[in-house]
Amino acid sequence: MRIVNTAEMRALEKAWSESAQRPLIDLMEQAGKAVWDTIEKIYAPHTGAHWVVFAGSGNNGGDGYVAARYAVTAGMHVTVIHIGDPQKMTADTRTNYERFCAAGGQVTFAAGGQLPEISEVHGIVDALIGIGLTAPLRSHLLETVAAINATAKKRDCPVVAIDVPTGVNADTGNVMGDAVKASLTITIGAAKQGLRMYPARIYVGNLQVADLAMTKADFVGSTVLITEKNITWPRRTPLSHKGTQGHVAVFAGCVGMEGAALLCAKAALRAGAGKVTLFMPKNAARNVIGHIPEVMIKPVGDTDFFTLKDTEIDVSGYDAIAIGCGIGRAKETTDWGLAMTERIPCPFVCDADGLYALAQHPGHRLPARCVITPHLGEAARLLHVTNREIENDRPGYVKALHATTGAVSVLKGASTLLFEGTRLAVNTTGNAGLATAGTGDTLTGIIAALLAQGLAPADAAATGIWWHGAAADRLAEQYGYGFLATEVADTLPYIYKEQVME
Repeated sequence: MRIVNTAEMRALEKAWSESAQRPLIDLMEQAGKAVWDTIEKIYAPHTGAHWVVFAGSGNNGGDGYVAARYAVTAGMHVTVIHIGDPQKMTADTRTNYERFCAAGGQVTFAAGGQLPEISEVHGIVDALIGIGLTAPLRSHLLETVAAINATAKKRDCPVVAIDVPTGVNADTGNVMGDAVKASLTITIGAAKQGLRMYPARIYVGNLQVADLAMTKADFVGSTVLITEKNITWPRRTPLSHKGTQGHVAVFAGCVGMEGAALLCAKAALRAGAGKVTLFMPKNAARNVIGHIPEVMIKPVGDTDFFTLKDTEIDVSGYDAIAIGCGIGRAKETTDWGLAMTERIPCPFVCDADGLYALAQHPGHRLPARCVITPHLGEAARLLHVTNREIENDRPGYVKALHATTGAVSVLKGASTLLFEGTRLAVNTTGNAGLATAGTGDTLTGIIAALLAQGLAPADAAATGIWWHGAAADRLAEQYGYGFLATEVADTLPYIYKEQVME
């Protein structure tokens, strides 16, 4: 499935019009016909079925008028309810409004949110706004969206959104006040990137792409989905041994946060690392020796937490390093953490309190071999913005993380995003069961193990977040929510077996 942002979609439309020397109204005709063809294929409406199309004055409304005209021609009873000022119709939308009327269609103009009563309806088409929405819906549109959702629920009828459900931002996936809850979204030309993110995915329903002539077969957009088809897996051969599978060093934990260190180390083993050495402050290390027999533990210093004295640790000889999980936020520890990021010679993952240390030193850059994995709050702290600002533009802020730190950047959440400097990647796995303590530490260990097994930082991050989410999806399917971070780690080999060994 090809993914585009709104700027790319408009550029594709313009390029097609110029190269084909055809007006954009021809694309509107293709789009509207594709919408009705898809409705016929999926819902097979009977002759005389009543479909109501909610149309706006922009080009999305024009697509709706075209679809409505084809429905009338097919023998359907179609009512178009036009929302907004008819004097503000775009030229192409007005042309298709006139064509619909000439075909015998009925249009009701609803001014100021005064909606007519819909007594009987077999299906609703949302053609109100499309990809142009960037600000919260105004009151009359909020009322219309509420009426569409209420009618669909009351009449138990499908709602088909053209291109984007009204109320959804096509670039960010945010809901701008409220949104039409579609049964089916027929997106035009290519899937809009916001439709593959939350919260938009709650409103999109079944997503279908209507391919048009202007969507070039060789077009590569700036957004990609992370799926099982485009990730890279480490491989083992009959000659593999622990020395060929990578050695991960984990710098994690402090007194009271030992669990974070254990989770990270265990996940690294479950993700295929040949060896894992766990460096912990001495007073924390004594609490966990033997908890995971496969992990080598090296106590550091004489205190409860890492200090600047601990920067002399030899970090050579490791294939990858994980740093930050549960190290705490003491001033000495944050200074130590920052100093360590300057000494690590191999690929590494920085997470949790390691990111807190980084945030205390604005302008500090990380090498390109580093992967950072902040959640919402950690990202806000790194970028000196609010959580709400990041929520309003997650794609923009994951790019800002990369620009600010220089690292391959993962922004955890729904949906987890990845940016390595060229393309935005949207993960397709994971669920709300991951909203529990320790799952971030588990992800850090997974990515570190993949780095140790030779994957490039961007590939390790992409495979790691997909694998992590797929394990959570397996657990949710089996048990529902309430699974533990340790169980996510323990499920990783089963996913690997399905993806690589079968």
